[in-house]
Amino acid sequence: MKALRINTDGTYEDIELAPGLKGYYDAIGCQTFDMVRLSEDCDMWVDDEGLLNGSELNLLATSLRAMMHQLRYDMPLTGNAVLTGGAN
Repeated sequence: MKALRINTDGTYEDIELAPGLKGYYDAIGCQTFDMVRLSEDCDMWVDDEGLLNGSELNLLATSLRAMMHQLRYDMPLTGNAVLTGGAN
């Protein structure tokens, strides 16, 4: 499956996710992940333990989520983030 990875250094790249959950773990580089709904058509997958395990701040992913949800402040996202299409 095609996806877009937002790296902690602010760069982003098209990637091919391997099938199943392992593809997300490998692309994000984490032990556990969570999904953040940005819109009906776009989900962001992030390191669920990033704040606890010392992962680097992902300012671009944090800003994108805040912009999409029109938030003034939001908990920072850390580690790599992966964007995919919505559930359907």
